[in-house]
Amino acid sequence: MYHSYDGLLRKEVAGAPFLCGDTLGLTADELFAWIQYGGGQELWDALSGQFNIKPLLPTSTGCQMGGWYAREMTSLESFRGLRFG
Repeated sequence: MYHSYDGLLRKEVAGAPFLCGDTLGLTADELFAWIQYGGGQELWDALSGQFNIKPLLPTSTGCQMGGWYAREMTSLESFRGLRFG
């Protein structure tokens, strides 16, 4: 069993980011509901089974906001002209 950030597996498992709080993903409550009641655990088990692991969702920090920037963000004006892709 393990508890980790599945986004690190995105190269091996294309669906991995949907199982964690990536930006523009599910809220913590939505992720829990999908994993617990919407069939998400079964899908997660199938995706993680290829690595011989059993994933658990003990908690979630929710969607991660913000980003990594080449310059320091010191005001709202600092965000002018930034593009998200």
